Amino acid sequence: MGNIIALCGSCFLTGPASQTKKMFHESRWIATIMYLSSLIATLVVAFFCHKMPGQGPLLIVLMICQYISVAWYCISYIPFARQMVFRLFSRVYAEIMEE
Repeated sequence: MGNIIALCGSCFLTGPASQTKKMFHESRWIATIMYLSSLIATLVVAFFCHKMPGQGPLLIVLMICQYISVAWYCISYIPFARQMVFRLFSRVYAEIMEE
């Protein structure tokens, strides 16, 4: 629910049309779709799948997807931040695979 409130707050500050235009900019549309789909899936699983086995772990995975996609969306506003994060994780991956 906090993510929905944050999204509504940013729409209030910048206006819904401007916010939507920024969210679906060519450099952010994938992160936006990942964020919105994981947000909707989280709500569906939480409120409508009460007797589903494995509901808890699935909700945790969906929440992690939300935070990763919103973080990727936020760093898209910082020049060259995505490239720096990508290089960082590439180096970490290379170090792990080297051992």
